[in-house]
Amino acid sequence: MKQDKEVDEIKKVLRRIPGWFIKTEQKNSKILMTYLRLSNANTIWVHPSAMEKNFGLDKESFRRHFNNMRYFSSSIGKVFDTRADGTIELWEPVADFIIQEYKKVFD
Repeated sequence: MKQDKEVDEIKKVLRRIPGWFIKTEQKNSKILMTYLRLSNANTIWVHPSAMEKNFGLDKESFRRHFNNMRYFSSSIGKVFDTRADGTIELWEPVADFIIQEYKKVFD
């Protein structure tokens, strides 16, 4: 059952990510782009407070959308994992795909 939820979540994220790199005005897109810029495309882990400072919109909006990007079953889809030290990294099952899509558009 848990495996089915993870597969469904991966499929959801794989459908959504390409559009986020086209519709860059969306808040979830801005959060992901901020992370990718600060993390040097997922090579450096980033603390959420650094992302919030660089997001460019209000804190409440950042927190609401960012939190939805860390959990299964949100309408947005799980993109991030929180490490034990509080830093963020891309969720492993979708990380390579996100980096590939990012590089297609921005490299």
